[in-house]
Amino acid sequence: MDQKVKASRPAPDELADLLNAIATGDRAAFRALYDRTRPLLLRVCTRLARDRELAHEALQEGMVRIWQKSHLFDPSKGTALSWMITVVRNCTFNMLDQRVDLPLGDEMVQNLEQTGLPDVAAATDISRCLATLSENYRQCIIMAYHFGLSYEELAERMAVPVNTVKTWIHRSVRQLKLCLNNEAE
Repeated sequence: MDQKVKASRPAPDELADLLNAIATGDRAAFRALYDRTRPLLLRVCTRLARDRELAHEALQEGMVRIWQKSHLFDPSKGTALSWMITVVRNCTFNMLDQRVDLPLGDEMVQNLEQTGLPDVAAATDISRCLATLSENYRQCIIMAYHFGLSYEELAERMAVPVNTVKTWIHRSVRQLKLCLNNEAE
């Protein structure tokens, strides 16, 4: 049983040690790191991409970047696993950005609502209220609440200052609350 737990959740020190070895060009360490983290990192990519093929591509791109950038890992700033998740998550978002068939439009909003809300009436209300937001506000809400992007990541993706993103999110939430309260009446 202990071995199964260890296989599903590598020890932080072990991953940090492997990253340090990879930074020196150790291919065996990279293979070990890949074997230990692939299932978890693939789940992250799949959750974000919602497309298995794209998730596999993002994972492979992420692993290449981990190999190339392993020397940048700094254990004082966080765990090795967190660093690797950030790398593959950014690769996934970059690939999503490059795909023209994945806009944050009505179809995406409907898919988000259907997966998150079994209540059809609530999903309809949310869809109606999201439609009242400006495009920037709407994108911020979807990327923050569905994809889990931070203020900083949103600011970078949308090429605006972090404080602008914070304002957009706060205003969006306020508008959504007002709209949903009006729908409930």
